[in-house]
Amino acid sequence: MTLLCPSSAGVADGSAKVFGIVNQDGPSTRTHYLSKPVLLTSELLDLTAPISSDRVLRVANACVETSCVHFDGHNCRLASRIHENLEPVVSALPKCGIRSSCRWWRQEGPEACKRCPQIIRESFRDNDLFSETVTPP
Repeated sequence: MTLLCPSSAGVADGSAKVFGIVNQDGPSTRTHYLSKPVLLTSELLDLTAPISSDRVLRVANACVETSCVHFDGHNCRLASRIHENLEPVVSALPKCGIRSSCRWWRQEGPEACKRCPQIIRESFRDNDLFSETVTPP
């Protein structure tokens, strides 16, 4: 089974799937999960303009493993750092359409899911802890 990266770039490559919409409300940024992932198309990307799609869409695509700066040969270090450095933002697991094939879920289990709603690829705000967590060592 191909594992999915839940923090993929918003590129309409024929396999990327949108599984959540990012909502920035006051100081909080949260992903609202779709009941079923949808294929990321260029038309969908056009709907986010002029805002970068990485600020408003959560996209999953096949984990590229050793081609990714976060992969150590066995695990996703990004998932590990998110688990270690960020506090959970939900107490119950969100309804997520990619969980069964998500690398973060497979690696970190429920603790990854409790932190996942706060993860976005491109933030509107600066946050030192978040920046340190998502920046490869």
